[in-house]
Amino acid sequence: MNGIMQPLISYLNIEILLQRVAKTNDVVSGGNNENNDVGALTFMVFPPLQLLESKGYPRISSKTKMKGYTWNGTTMLIKILCFEMKMTEGSSSSATVDKKGESGFSSSSTAEEVTNGIDGSRLTAIVTGATGGIGAETARVLALRGVHVVMAVRNTEMCRKVKENILTETPDAKVDIMELDLSSQASVRDFATRYRSSGLPLHILINNAGVLAPKFTLSKDKTELHFATNHLGHFLLTNLLLETMKITCHEQKTEGKIINVSSEAHRLVLNPTFSDQINDKSSYNHIYAYGLSKLANILHAKELSRLLKEEGVDYITTNSLHPGVIVTDLFRNCSILSVIFNSVLKCVAKDVSQGAATTCYLALNPKVKGVSGEYFCDSNLVKPSSKAADPKLAKELWEFSLTLTTSK
Repeated sequence: MNGIMQPLISYLNIEILLQRVAKTNDVVSGGNNENNDVGALTFMVFPPLQLLESKGYPRISSKTKMKGYTWNGTTMLIKILCFEMKMTEGSSSSATVDKKGESGFSSSSTAEEVTNGIDGSRLTAIVTGATGGIGAETARVLALRGVHVVMAVRNTEMCRKVKENILTETPDAKVDIMELDLSSQASVRDFATRYRSSGLPLHILINNAGVLAPKFTLSKDKTELHFATNHLGHFLLTNLLLETMKITCHEQKTEGKIINVSSEAHRLVLNPTFSDQINDKSSYNHIYAYGLSKLANILHAKELSRLLKEEGVDYITTNSLHPGVIVTDLFRNCSILSVIFNSVLKCVAKDVSQGAATTCYLALNPKVKGVSGEYFCDSNLVKPSSKAADPKLAKELWEFSLTLTTSK
């Protein structure tokens, strides 16, 4: 089935997405949603667009808002990619054949499976964006393994239901809810202050939350919303809580984990620059902006890993991941398209238990002990794009991020 269904499903998925984008200016996946389902849009698992140029396909137009590709051009490129991705060598797509990797896990492995038998009762973790989707599933499974989970969310009321469900399944689970709006640096600073004042230790920080919005929007700090929420908020949160994690892990002689939930959307960004240009409304494209923020997630993890090693802190690791293609209610307002999308995509897509697997694998599985600065998919190590592996670009991002977060 894989040989026929994979390209067909990818084709149908992107066709539906593009039709939806063309017909509406509504938020594609819930606006300021916190479950990171937006990181699972199917087109985000495609191989790099450079593949087309290497095969002789021309660049379409210079009048694009997507760094060289018009929407019509992008549609054509993606259609070609859908049929070429079937068994593209080196593709990290979770939609490829379900084959176990070196870790012993695959795209069909669930969060419970990759953490089976692991005791996390001595650990405390923060999970951002835990109100639904893979964030909620991550919190559930960590709590199931005994981890004290702090769900850092914008909508605390919505998160109470998640907590209730966790406690129903695991009555002795340790779960707390704390308010955090990643689009506001003031909120991030307030959260960090409250967390440090609580006296709680910190072993695991899972930067999971994300947004995808089609309209150009500035955050409360006057920064483009995708970059502000998906990257800067997590960048600042990590920096503010890093000392707490250092103290915790040094005193308890345990390994700290910082995990950034990224996306294969990072491959859509061919010529990234981290400058004030991110706030240029005239050249804005929400897909590109989202991809840039996901590229930043990977580069952030890599540069932080380098800096920690340089500092001699070998007991904290930082990694990033792609959760996979997740079946969500993304097209809930799309009538018949929703039926077609969900019916076809379910043949190969992940559910949330599978989508949260790589996050939980990095958080708890001893197989990744000491591994840092890497990118994972399907609970296995994979190669990100060349831009995501560029140390110069990582340093550029770090310095730019410091400028934006220290001047507020």
